[in-house]
Amino acid sequence: MITLDILALIESLRSSVSKNALICLTDVILALGKQVDPEMEVILEKLMKKSADTNIFISSEVQKCLKTLSITATPSKVLEKLSIYKDSKNFPIKDAYINTLIIMKD
Repeated sequence: MITLDILALIESLRSSVSKNALICLTDVILALGKQVDPEMEVILEKLMKKSADTNIFISSEVQKCLKTLSITATPSKVLEKLSIYKDSKNFPIKDAYINTLIIMKD
């Protein structure tokens, strides 16, 4: 699916490419809604990894994307795939995990 190509661009070392890929992924998630459920694990893996990025504008786009994902995708699927990050020792990843849970609670 096209999201896999977008996910590859999120890993780019060029911050502008990575940021635009995150914006694009957010739009794709909004458009597809629950249809992204089969790719949830891969999407969350990339987003959580990128949440540890030191560029604030990258990590803020990750937060926007996680918020969109948590609102539009199937909640049980998000929780299931997100739960593997609950014991992370990496503070930015743990922070992204907690913020996503808070968004889902509201």
